[in-house]
Amino acid sequence: MKWLSIILLLAGGCATTEVSQNFSVDDFDPETMESMPCDPVLAGSPPATGIRYWKTPFIPLGATGCYVSPIKATDGQMELWSCVDRRRGPGLTQLGPEERMAGREMLTDVYDIKEPAKLAGKRAFERGDMRYDEKEGYVFFGCVCPDYLPGTVSMFPAIMVSKTGEKGTWRYLGKLKGDPADEGVKRKIWSDGGSIFRLADGRWRIYLNGFGPVLAAMESNTLDGEWRFLRDDKGAIREMLPGFPRDKEHGGCLPHLLRIDDANWHCWISDKWPPQSIFHFQSADGLDWKPFGEQPEITRKVFNSVPIKCFRGYYDPDTRQIIGLISVWGKMPYQELDFWSAIKTRLGLLDEEEWWNLYMTTMPASRLPSN
Repeated sequence: MKWLSIILLLAGGCATTEVSQNFSVDDFDPETMESMPCDPVLAGSPPATGIRYWKTPFIPLGATGCYVSPIKATDGQMELWSCVDRRRGPGLTQLGPEERMAGREMLTDVYDIKEPAKLAGKRAFERGDMRYDEKEGYVFFGCVCPDYLPGTVSMFPAIMVSKTGEKGTWRYLGKLKGDPADEGVKRKIWSDGGSIFRLADGRWRIYLNGFGPVLAAMESNTLDGEWRFLRDDKGAIREMLPGFPRDKEHGGCLPHLLRIDDANWHCWISDKWPPQSIFHFQSADGLDWKPFGEQPEITRKVFNSVPIKCFRGYYDPDTRQIIGLISVWGKMPYQELDFWSAIKTRLGLLDEEEWWNLYMTTMPASRLPSN
């Protein structure tokens, strides 16, 4: 069987997909599992089976990633963006290899923490959200940092645009101006997720964390303009998810939002780090948010306690389904390895690499939870 698998790899260019749904923490590196322990008690009202509302079993994409953005391109192909890395194919389970479309050299305002006059050598894009806009083309909202050093550097929101998404066409608009910049002067900002939308009146709205509330929102007339937080009646940055069970242990992380239409908005957010569960909220106007029925709706239990990270939603207008993508720790699919590494791994000459694997599920795009 092993030699048959190798022959298939040789014939198919490492295009086979092997991701088992027999999840077990015993299959992975013990030190990794110790760094992401499973909590015995969860916030909210977790489902007995570890999942509610979503269709099971999960479908493996045969791809790795976390902060991903599915986009149906103008030529009909599906794209899956992970920050500035893109895959393309006829469908989400038929994606080609990952290709980087923009590099760190574009980040002209991310400086070294030890030499502030010098651009950081390890500066990077993180936690991206990619959208396609009819006027602007591809709009990337994400965060930039001088190096990935949680707790010691800022991860600050920024925007980049491209008419086509292709290499050499990107234009970096810089870190966000206005209120977020003012907050950044006061303290280190660690914003690890969010989403951007053009509103019906042409203005823009961003949802994100890292500025005090579990989820905040800000608006601007233009992408490169002054951004202003939505505020409550006391002038504080408005909490968009008052129904999230926030406490010392659960502050929320890695949020992502989806707009199906102007009266049907969705938000998913992981409970804490390391994530134990995924919470889902819904809004009829993008401003007032309520839990989508009982929450959380996904916990590690459905994956036999294997670590999960974040959730991303995409609306398929053809099927009227929400497609959910969740990142689950696992062995890297062979097509994610270079050719000879895949062969050596098959032969047992290399240890199997572990990373976040993407799985897909669906639910009807209804305005109310399906109990």
